[in-house]
Amino acid sequence: MHILIITHYFPPLNEIASIRLFCFAKYWEQNGVRVSVLTTKKSAPADLSYQKDISPSIAIYELEYRRKFRFLNIASEKKTSPLSSVELRPKTSWRALLKRVGRHIYYGLGLSQIEHHNWVKVAAEKGIQISQEENITHIFSSFGPSQSHVIASRIISKISNTAIWVADYRDLWSQNHIYSTKGIFNLIEKAIERKVLRRAKLITTVSEPLRIALLNLHSDKQVMTIYNGFDPADFPSTITQARAKKRQTPIKIAYLGRIYPGFRDPSPLFQAIRELELADKLESGSLLIQFYGKFMGNLEALIAKYNVTQWVEVVGQVDYSESLRIQRDCDWLLFLESSRREAAGVLPGKLFEYIMSRTPILGIGIDPSTSAGELIIESNTGLALGNNIATIKNALLTSVLSSNHTYSLNENFMRKYSRKVQAEELLAVLKKIGH
Repeated sequence: MHILIITHYFPPLNEIASIRLFCFAKYWEQNGVRVSVLTTKKSAPADLSYQKDISPSIAIYELEYRRKFRFLNIASEKKTSPLSSVELRPKTSWRALLKRVGRHIYYGLGLSQIEHHNWVKVAAEKGIQISQEENITHIFSSFGPSQSHVIASRIISKISNTAIWVADYRDLWSQNHIYSTKGIFNLIEKAIERKVLRRAKLITTVSEPLRIALLNLHSDKQVMTIYNGFDPADFPSTITQARAKKRQTPIKIAYLGRIYPGFRDPSPLFQAIRELELADKLESGSLLIQFYGKFMGNLEALIAKYNVTQWVEVVGQVDYSESLRIQRDCDWLLFLESSRREAAGVLPGKLFEYIMSRTPILGIGIDPSTSAGELIIESNTGLALGNNIATIKNALLTSVLSSNHTYSLNENFMRKYSRKVQAEELLAVLKKIGH
């Protein structure tokens, strides 16, 4: 058995998506499977701090490429300030309108695939060569970006009688609540997705709601859930064991990740803090929210809008090991996700890191009816408050500032979401599945 993984996200790229693919490769190899990885060449200015000891028996093929049609990337370019990487709003409404129209065309017509055509072309050619010379039995491609699936589709069209293709979705493609297009453009995007996936034997994704969404679009496919989770190797026993934490002054809430304006949005929390301050229920210096990450969207504008400068600190990007330390040592962890119905099944890998840190989680935008909210409640590791300002204010006063929250993470939960267990369960399926 020889599995070829196709992914943009892989060490040393410090992105949460890299962990899922690295763990599949690591644990499949430890179970006696030959593994090869086809990925992009990683270089600065990307954060390359996710350094891992990769078994020498795992063949890594990194292919360098240039964006052949960079001018088409108008929809995804972000104008940022050099110091904070916080997105600056367009100064005129016509620019905002042009950007929205460009985004619909860019994704809806599949122009992102044209822009990355050079990567698709060289990676598909290399993948075909590897498959034929190294007797690849399974191809495992992971979305996003969509190019991973496009490459796998091209490879499998040439070697369809010798390999099985499994298409993994960490997020949805044409049904994505942040990036998908609308109207006729979305119909085109869905048609492209169905065409690309027509030769896939199995589809995997990270939550049950996403599985149902994919099954509705790809009704002729088998779709199964392989959750995100945590890698036991990343969490020493001192972290995974219950421990008492000393109350800090100020109480520190940490957010690690990206801000997506209108989606992963701290506005309800900021409004709650501002209202408590105006009501003299929040003492100066009692609370500090720290944001860690490179892409902070419109965070600075929101800080100014709600006048919460004294309560918020934008720190910037940190490496992977430092992010784990921050998660462990702060008082609360802030988790943000859209409250839109389409986002109910989103279950990012970062949430599992939060849970394993054994630091209480403050969930904003999500409630117990969402996959993320349900997971927080199931694990007994925090609060899923939605967007209700009164509820958030009450939680700040009765739980966050008073440190009045206890939890006990059980072994059954930890086993269910172990990336080692998940990799082995998926491997068992791959061994059984036929052409």
